[in-house]
Amino acid sequence: MNPDFASWGVVLAGHLEQSTVFAVVAWLLTIALRRNRAAVRYWIWFVASIKFLLPTGILVALGSMAAQRLHWQMNTMVGTSHLPSGVRQIALPVLQTSAVQPASPVAAIQASVLPAIFAVWALGSLFLLLRWGSKWRKTREALRAAVPHTRVGEIPILSTRVLLEPGVYGLFKPVLLIPAAILEHLPEDQLSAIIAHEICHVRRRDNLLYLIHLLVETLFWFHPLLWWIGARLLEEREGACDEATVLAGNDAEVYAQGILNICKFCLRSVPAWASGVSGADLKSRLTRIVREEIGRGLSPGKIGLLTGVGLLALVIPFGIGVVHGAQVGTSSGPEQSAAGGLRFAAAVIKPGQPSPKGSGFFIEGRRLDVIDTKLEHVIAFAYGLQRDQIVGAPDWMDKEQFDITAVAEGEAPPTVAQWKEMVQNLLADRFALLFHHDQKVLPVLLLTVSKGGPKLKPSAADPGAPPMVFFPGKWGTLVGRNARIGDFVNQIQSSVLDRPVIDETGLTGRYDFTLKWTPDESQFSRVDERIPPPTDPDAAPPLFTAMQEQLGLKFESTKAPADVIVIDRMEKPSSN
Repeated sequence: MNPDFASWGVVLAGHLEQSTVFAVVAWLLTIALRRNRAAVRYWIWFVASIKFLLPTGILVALGSMAAQRLHWQMNTMVGTSHLPSGVRQIALPVLQTSAVQPASPVAAIQASVLPAIFAVWALGSLFLLLRWGSKWRKTREALRAAVPHTRVGEIPILSTRVLLEPGVYGLFKPVLLIPAAILEHLPEDQLSAIIAHEICHVRRRDNLLYLIHLLVETLFWFHPLLWWIGARLLEEREGACDEATVLAGNDAEVYAQGILNICKFCLRSVPAWASGVSGADLKSRLTRIVREEIGRGLSPGKIGLLTGVGLLALVIPFGIGVVHGAQVGTSSGPEQSAAGGLRFAAAVIKPGQPSPKGSGFFIEGRRLDVIDTKLEHVIAFAYGLQRDQIVGAPDWMDKEQFDITAVAEGEAPPTVAQWKEMVQNLLADRFALLFHHDQKVLPVLLLTVSKGGPKLKPSAADPGAPPMVFFPGKWGTLVGRNARIGDFVNQIQSSVLDRPVIDETGLTGRYDFTLKWTPDESQFSRVDERIPPPTDPDAAPPLFTAMQEQLGLKFESTKAPADVIVIDRMEKPSSN
C-alpha cells in the first residue's frame, strides 16, 4: 500500500465532502434570498466556489495551534519547569512509534487505483487549460486587430470588425471591445445602456472573480457541482449588472431591445472569463428587465442570517481545532523531557573536544561518557528516536557539540531504561527542554515475521527480571536477554538504523537472542567515526539478511505516520 497516495486520497475525499455540504448550504441560502438582489446571491455562490480551495482543516489547525499555545503559556506562567518531575509529567515521554494497521484488501485496491486516478485528473485539468488557452488566443487576435474608438472614464472602448458581442477583456487594465457594426447601427440610447451594463462588470471585477472560479473548476473538474456553480455565477452576475443598469436610470425597454439587437448582429458570444451582455437565460433576463423586477435590499433579519451562517462556517472548524488542541495540550504537550525521579548523582557538561576514544556514547559501570556529540544525538538516545523525529530544534543544537560525564547513584550498573531516564532528566534540568508530541509522515521500516516463522528462543529467565538488549563491545553484534520485541526495536532504531521502526510482528513473549551482522555506512549513524570494512572473508551477512536467517524477522521499507517530538523550548546548558 502506498501511504502517500492513500493518505492524500482520504484527505481529498474529506475536503470534497465538506465543500459539497457548504455548496448545498449556499444553495439553500440563495433560495431564501431569491427575491433579493442578484449581487447578494452572486457572492454566496462565489464563496461556495472558493471553499473548494480552502480546506476546513486550515481553520481546525489554527484553532489547535491557538489552544496549544495558550496551554504552553499557562504552563509557563504557573512555573511548570519548577514543579517536581512527577507532577510535571503529563504523558509518558518515551515515544512509541505509531503502529500502522495491516492494509485491508479494500485499502490495497484503493492504493493501487489512486495513481491511475491521479493520472486521469491531470489529463482532465490539462485538457481544460488547453481549451481555455485556445479561446484566449482567438480573443487576443481580435484585440490586436481592434482600433480605439472612445473612452468612458478610464475604460478604453475599442472597435473591431469581428462580429462578437460587446465584452470587457482584461483583469487589471480592462478594455471594452465592441463590433464596429454595433457602434454604427445601434441607436444611441440602446448603446448607452449596453455600455452601462459593461461598465458595471468592470466595477464589480467580474473578469477576475470568474477567472478564480475557472481555476477551481480546472482543479476539481470531476465534481459536477462546480459546473453548476459556474452556471449560477454567470446567471447572477448578469442579473446584478441588469439591475444596476436599470437602477442607473436607463429605460428598461430600450435596454432590453438593445440586448436583442446585439444578438441579431453578433455571430458568437464572449468567453466565460470576459464579461458580455447575453449571458444566462436570455428570455428570463429580458422578462425581468422589461418588468423592472429589481431585487430588494437585504432586511436586518436576512443580514443577520448571512452573518450567522458565515460566523458558524468559521467558528465551528476553529472550535473543533481548539478542542483538539486542548486535548493534545493536556495529554502530550508542551511537557518537560523528564520521565521520573531517577537522576545522576553528578554530571559535568562542557563544550565538545576531540578525543582519542572517538565520539559517541561510552558506558562503563555506573559512568556515562558522551564525547564530542551533538545534542540531537543525546535527545535521540534518551527517547529512542531518529534525527528526523526531532522537529523545531534551535540552530545551535545542530552546530555545537558537547562532552557529558555523568555518574549514576547506587552500586549496581543501571539498565538501559534507567540510563535513558537519567538522560531525560538531565536534558530537562540542564538544557530546559520542553516539547510536545505530534505526527509526521516519515520513511520507516516495518518489522514483520518472515515466511518461515520466528527463530527467537523463548527466555528461561524470571519474567520479572529486567530485559537487556546491548552491544557487547563490537560493531555488528546485538545481544538480547529476557527481551521483548519492543526492547529490540527501541535499541536497534535508536543506535543502528537511520529511520524509525514499526513493530508489526505481533510477538508478545520474552526472548534470548544474539544477532550478528556486518554493518554498512548507513548504520550506527550517531557514531562520527567511520565503521571499518570487514576483513574476514567469512564475515556475517548484512543486517537485513542476518535478521531473516538468525531471528526469522524482516524489515520492509515504506512511509507511514510516525511520532515526532516538537521542541518548544531549549537552552544552552546551565553551569555545572
